[in-house]
Amino acid sequence: MMATFAFYFLKVILCSAMLYGYYLLFLRNKIYHAYNRFYLLASVLVSMVAPLLNVQLLLQNNTNAAAPIQLLQAVNNGDLYLEEVIISSHRNNISTSEIIAWLYIVVSLILLTMMIKMFVVIFQLLKHNSSMAYQNIVFIETEARGTPFSFFKFIFWNKAINVHSITGQQILAHELAHVREKHSLDKLCMNFTLVFYWINPFFWIIKKELNLIHEFIADKKAVVNYDTATLAAMIVTAAYPTHSYLITNHFFYSPIKRRLNMLTAYPSKKAGYFYRVLALPVIVLLLAAFTLKTSTLKDNSIPNPAKKIKVMIDAGHGGDDKGASSVDGIREKDLNLALLQKIKSLNTASNIELVFTRETDLYQSPREKVAMAKANQPELFVSIHIASSNGISQNKFSGLEVFVAQDRYPNSQSSKEFASAVIAQFKSGYDLNVAAQPIQRTIGIHVLSGNIVPAILIHAGYINNPTDLAYLQSAKGQEAIAINILKAIARYADRLPVEQNSLPTSIASPIKSDTTPTSTAKVQYYNKVAIKAIKVGADKKTLYLTLANGETETISLEEAKLANIEVPNVQNKSGMVTIKKVDEYENISADQFGQKQIPNVQQEKFFLRGKQNPLINDEPMYILDGKVVNNHILQQLDPETIKSITVLKGDAAFAVYKTEQSKKGVVEIITKDSKSTTSTSKAPPASLSEDDNKVFNKVEQEALFPGGIEAWKLFLRENLDPNIAVDEGKSIGNYQIIMQFIVKTDGTITGVVAETYKDTKMAAACIELLMKSPKWIPAKQKGKPVNAYRRQPITFAVSEG
Repeated sequence: MMATFAFYFLKVILCSAMLYGYYLLFLRNKIYHAYNRFYLLASVLVSMVAPLLNVQLLLQNNTNAAAPIQLLQAVNNGDLYLEEVIISSHRNNISTSEIIAWLYIVVSLILLTMMIKMFVVIFQLLKHNSSMAYQNIVFIETEARGTPFSFFKFIFWNKAINVHSITGQQILAHELAHVREKHSLDKLCMNFTLVFYWINPFFWIIKKELNLIHEFIADKKAVVNYDTATLAAMIVTAAYPTHSYLITNHFFYSPIKRRLNMLTAYPSKKAGYFYRVLALPVIVLLLAAFTLKTSTLKDNSIPNPAKKIKVMIDAGHGGDDKGASSVDGIREKDLNLALLQKIKSLNTASNIELVFTRETDLYQSPREKVAMAKANQPELFVSIHIASSNGISQNKFSGLEVFVAQDRYPNSQSSKEFASAVIAQFKSGYDLNVAAQPIQRTIGIHVLSGNIVPAILIHAGYINNPTDLAYLQSAKGQEAIAINILKAIARYADRLPVEQNSLPTSIASPIKSDTTPTSTAKVQYYNKVAIKAIKVGADKKTLYLTLANGETETISLEEAKLANIEVPNVQNKSGMVTIKKVDEYENISADQFGQKQIPNVQQEKFFLRGKQNPLINDEPMYILDGKVVNNHILQQLDPETIKSITVLKGDAAFAVYKTEQSKKGVVEIITKDSKSTTSTSKAPPASLSEDDNKVFNKVEQEALFPGGIEAWKLFLRENLDPNIAVDEGKSIGNYQIIMQFIVKTDGTITGVVAETYKDTKMAAACIELLMKSPKWIPAKQKGKPVNAYRRQPITFAVSEG
């Protein structure tokens, strides 16, 4: 807010400087005083109003629709499993901006007080002195210092001046000129303006110049036939030192020299006319510079792609699943459906075929939606949602976000490209903030990861942000969302290769142009990142692919070769190797964690990639059937003998093995003939099952604090000192500590680390408290207690005391 006012005042100062600069060059000391008077008053008014005006100048949008789509990098968004707990504290200090604001207010109050004091003085003069009215003029005789002067229709006359003398008559004529020209109104307006705009030095200069112009006008009317000698005699003869009132017109106002020069100056009609006329275009140009804002004329027509494309639109939630809600009871599921209907009604592109997961208030599970997508075989999938943050109503979180599947899924890259087109489109025509990058959630979104085509999920705004909600409910907002989505679809579709309209060029299948895949889905499966395991069929001609999302597909050996898939040696017996990673909720490609994606059965060796510099031990710990081995031993291993591979990373590995090398990660390999499930003497007891040694990141039933979320909040608030952040010297603001820890099967907590503000007293206090936490209710997988990760945000809020 402070920055907004500062920017406004800066524009006011610049505008008044330019207008006064023109006056100084072309109008000052010219005899057309009435024009100069109104020019200066207009300068003040224009300077105050022009920066507030915002005139939109619409220009035709000439943006080339064929402009390339800039591929944006996706950013990760950690999922916070428990509700955020805010620990509030107060800091008794005042910011610099607040000091400046208070200083500004104090000066304004002083100036306002001075104005009020002048009114009181004038009122006292009226009250305690005799007055006489004549032709709407009130004549008041007084001995007060500073008289004679006029104020609106009142003329305060000093008794020492004989009103019937020649000098007295000319002074009276001078003051009558002030009254009839209503100069007091100018003074009152200028002084009132300076109460609020006292910081503008040009307004003070204009006020002084305006006062002189008042005197020029009154002098001209008071002196007959340019009798400058008489006027000089009046001023010199004055026996009373001036005592200036801010809002009155004084006869003995100086500088005398300029007043006398104005009386002896002769007009130049041609030059005067030119300068006065020239002022008008100057003001117009200045107004244009400060008020005109160019904007592109929005073209709401939907471009028709060169080739037909089918898109599935999903309205999130529905039925009993209401989604998020606003404080007024507005439900996300209803807004999502309204946006879907708007997209449907505004689609005028004949080559954009829309299909929908639902068009009524109907509940569908994410798996049902994915199944519908596979049955309809669209080229794109768009899921519409409205976000919500912690708290009933807030204005901290706002704007549109676009989510894509994580990199381990086969459609991730193409989804990023589609998301990039959507983000670019929304940035050119959306009144809310637009997140600059696609987002990947730590915990997957099944409608994204389960799809095989480019799939995105759009959070159009935050339902618990009043500004966002008003926009999302408005016809303008809903139309903007629908048009931007349709334009992004058309823009993306026009960049797809003609041969395979459903795939972007960066992930198009390497199959030759004369080879036609049996389906779009099958081409997607040819992407190597998708494959977790391969099994050779008994006929030696069929391959069974297990994908990262857990699904299986069947392709022929010839198709696999054309797609450059590494094919197991078909001379060996059929079999399959399973690669697992326990700190993610689904099995994924081992290639994402530094391993070869699948065993190279053709070479009959299994390689784990790592730095081979003997001076640098940067490899993880390798455990083969319960024994620590090196990479050389693994290279001699026949992959046909492998039963499973488990990858532990970071804290999960150290929590189990407690060695320095385990911090770099642990790879556990179990062969088919082995009865071992663990690998070292530092591992948990061998009597535990395989699942007992794992630390799950995603489970069927999450670990819980005894008593639930409210009990957890109460525990933190009762045991955490809210003033830690203040004691640590933190300024006003919010400091969110993301804690990660493991809840073991017996309910104890271990492996507590702070992901943010790691080396602070706040983080240390949170770690210490969690280590003293009572036992939790452990997570469950398949009805059995298991070790599981938890992540908890704890926010220290420092505010004014």
